[in-house]
Amino acid sequence: MSETKPTAPRPRVLLVGPWPPTKGGVTTFMQNLASDPELAQRYAFHAYSTSRPPKEDTTENWGYHALFAGGLWRAAVAAWVSLWHMIVFPLRVVRWRIDIVQVMASDFLVFWESVAYVLVAKALRRATVLRLGGAFDRFWDASGPRARRWIAWGIGLPDRLIVQSDYWVGVAATAGRTSGVVVVNNWVGDDLPNPAPRPVRPVPELLFIAGNEATRKGVDTLLAALDQLYRGTIDFRLTMVAVPGPLRTRVTTLPWAERISCHGFVERAAVLALMDQADVFVLPSRGEGFPNSLVEAMARGCAAIATPVGAVPEVMEHGVSGMIVPVDQPDSLAATLTQLVAAPDLRRALATAAVARVTSRFTASAIRAVIDGLYQPLLTRQ
Repeated sequence: MSETKPTAPRPRVLLVGPWPPTKGGVTTFMQNLASDPELAQRYAFHAYSTSRPPKEDTTENWGYHALFAGGLWRAAVAAWVSLWHMIVFPLRVVRWRIDIVQVMASDFLVFWESVAYVLVAKALRRATVLRLGGAFDRFWDASGPRARRWIAWGIGLPDRLIVQSDYWVGVAATAGRTSGVVVVNNWVGDDLPNPAPRPVRPVPELLFIAGNEATRKGVDTLLAALDQLYRGTIDFRLTMVAVPGPLRTRVTTLPWAERISCHGFVERAAVLALMDQADVFVLPSRGEGFPNSLVEAMARGCAAIATPVGAVPEVMEHGVSGMIVPVDQPDSLAATLTQLVAAPDLRRALATAAVARVTSRFTASAIRAVIDGLYQPLLTRQ
């Protein structure tokens, strides 16, 4: 009988961040990483959640004061939950024999919490990775000289710094980190792109996803632009997803409220189904990292409109695989929406190019080698 060589154990990677039931781009990034079948054969991913009790209203969810957006009681509970997470964290790292600790960072209080996790992981002599997301660029711009020195110290701590695009390489360099920076674009599964053309509907369907910060996503710009279409007697229907309760109430007061279908947070499968029904995906955002929703909508064959913030100009080419409009300019957005609503052939051409662009650059097949290039040098150092 021949002997079977024992299989080497997979390196253990701890993904520290807001896991479900929390929803959003950071959660999607971690889920995509942990659920990819090929990466899961090479690495044993473990989840460590930093999620806190949800807020009822995330229309405005930016700055240090956002901690109190859900009221004092919610803030107190969130602080206790965060402290408990920090107490348990080193025990999990040791018990699960973690090799690499990867922490998700964004802005303001969440950034400093992420730095604390990196410090603990380094004290335990684990390889460390920090991923920048959220509104870190706005966080840096809004910080004073002393705070910036501490921020620069924080992003200099981990062995590797993940950024989402070339734009974010520049942001990290501005904050003082130029070495050990790895670009990992957000991505979709290889099976997500859907090249099937949309049927031409008599009334085009528009889709907007508010997410965890509706104001930052440009909801007021969108509503002002659509009001112009309504007054210009241009027919459309709008589906809004992940809309907090107070904003849903506000939407019902619009004179064209009967044209709107408004939803709170829904499961990802339901979001993809809505993307399959939409003709135009609209993201008039004031700030982005690397918007998952935009990549997913493009993959599902939506003609997309977005603003040139964060990684958006690297995701789609204006006039080829989508349309880019200026930030905070409802007139420009209204003109582009009018153009797409009236031109199904243009919508189809943009959607076809969008599916091709995502398939070639932003699927799991294109990202796996980048992940290996990130992890393997850290493992060989140990």
